[in-house]
Amino acid sequence: MDIRFSVKKRNPDTGEWTFVDVNDLAGKNLQTWLEAYVGKEVVAEFVFGEEKFFFTGTERWKGRMARKGKAVMFEEAAKILQERCPDLLNEVIPKVDTVAGIFEGCTLQEINFSGDRNG
Repeated sequence: MDIRFSVKKRNPDTGEWTFVDVNDLAGKNLQTWLEAYVGKEVVAEFVFGEEKFFFTGTERWKGRMARKGKAVMFEEAAKILQERCPDLLNEVIPKVDTVAGIFEGCTLQEINFSGDRNG
């Protein structure tokens, strides 16, 4: 199954949405990363094949994103990921720490995983 995701965070001062910094993911597995965004104004769009989910850090953004598709809190996201691709939660995205070290301040726009992700 092909999996694609992107993540944006909201600047509380300006209201502007930007992609997350690569440093937010560097050296972390996906489980740790999801937990870090609980309670924050962050929205992640995950696409599993043709099925789209919005993982959010707050109830406010869960409600807003539910207008666009299936929306759940980050706390519930781990269960969905565990059901669809159990090995992904413990995976550290390769080379992100290297990229973060070379290109300080760069943002992550999209991550794609291809192939059999069901272990």
